[in-house]
Amino acid sequence: MDKKKTGGRPWLRIVGIVIIFIVFLALFDIALIIEQIRNADWGYLGAAFGFLLASYLVMAVRLRYMLGNAPTLAFIFHAMNLSNMMNLVMFVPTTAIRIFLIGQNEKVSIPQTTTGITLTVVLDWIIKILAILGAVLLTTQSVSVTGFLIVSGILIVIIIGALLLIVAKGDIISKKLTPLLARLPFLSEEQAESIMQDLMAGLQVVGSPSRLLIAFAWTLFGWLGAFVFYYLGLKAMGIKLPADQMLAAILAASAFVNPFSPYIPGVYHGMLVGSIYLVTRYDLEALLALSIVMHGVLLVFWFGLGIWGLKSLNLKFSEFRQQISTGIQQMRSEKDTGATM
Repeated sequence: MDKKKTGGRPWLRIVGIVIIFIVFLALFDIALIIEQIRNADWGYLGAAFGFLLASYLVMAVRLRYMLGNAPTLAFIFHAMNLSNMMNLVMFVPTTAIRIFLIGQNEKVSIPQTTTGITLTVVLDWIIKILAILGAVLLTTQSVSVTGFLIVSGILIVIIIGALLLIVAKGDIISKKLTPLLARLPFLSEEQAESIMQDLMAGLQVVGSPSRLLIAFAWTLFGWLGAFVFYYLGLKAMGIKLPADQMLAAILAASAFVNPFSPYIPGVYHGMLVGSIYLVTRYDLEALLALSIVMHGVLLVFWFGLGIWGLKSLNLKFSEFRQQISTGIQQMRSEKDTGATM
């Protein structure tokens, strides 16, 4: 089987992880980091993961809503968690695994699942972009915390209005935006067309402005849990910052290493430390201790929920792993065939 089609070369990622850890060992005071980890407040950490679990449920409700409430909430919840775990094991994109697994449900098709998940990705990226913008504005002291909340509210209204306009005038807007996207150096004309088609199809799944507003509301509620997750994590590690820097740190961390997606060791630590340090210039050893604690518990969280998903969906790990490899390769082959017709 072609490795490029089923997840790349895992050994390259493993080598990368080893290199990152060697760099960490060489640059940081390991004894100090261990001491900070030992002093972590597990009450705050427990609350952080309670909020995160609630957010996972909200995101499952959102995806089920996108799919017309056809599959059961339990099925969607376990499928999302199982896709996170299998990503860590197989290095196959979480979205691809999720589409394959949910698309096997008799109540939805793979095309329907693809468009529904595509729209959730679009909505998540809207929140990520707003979070990055907020982190930049707060770091440069362009706005206060109150000002940021006002600006965010205005931007959300504008974005929702733009999405509603796309729903109403989809064909016209798609024809105008596709050539603009194609001008980007990293996108071909075919890729630009594919992106716009997926977006239009995803918006059509929503079906009406009111349903789009509800979907966006679920997105905001879910991401609120991610923000609280990182806030409580910072509190657990005794990291004290002024209000504007604390909010900037939370927004940056959530945007670059959101807790809804799995990250391998090294990558998570580097991105979390880097994103928070850029907006706060806080002590690096403390931030590395934070990343180790948060990722360690997240791994238990991802694998724990994934194993629960395997048992709930009556799947065997080895057989399911092979099904994913075969199924995703087949989906990609069908997509390539359709693109050449």
